Amino acid sequence: MRSASIQSSASSACVGAVQGVAARYAELARYRSRPAAEESLGLKNFTLATVAAAGAISYVKGPERNFPERCFFLLREDVNEDQGCV
Repeated sequence: MRSASIQSSASSACVGAVQGVAARYAELARYRSRPAAEESLGLKNFTLATVAAAGAISYVKGPERNFPERCFFLLREDVNEDQGCV
């Protein structure tokens, strides 16, 4: 009886971990990486960072959203691959 309870508890923890990873990837999907945004907009790193810092494009730094450090990500809806900046 006790082993069934332990298995159920372990299974719940595993499901919770998978849901956490899925939530992180869903959040990351809302953003484009800096290199991808540079390519689609035709801007260099410094120019893109300046435009984003001015508020024309929403962005987050990696640790702010539990993304990789030393990276920043631009909101996908602000960087449209077909039209450049929205």
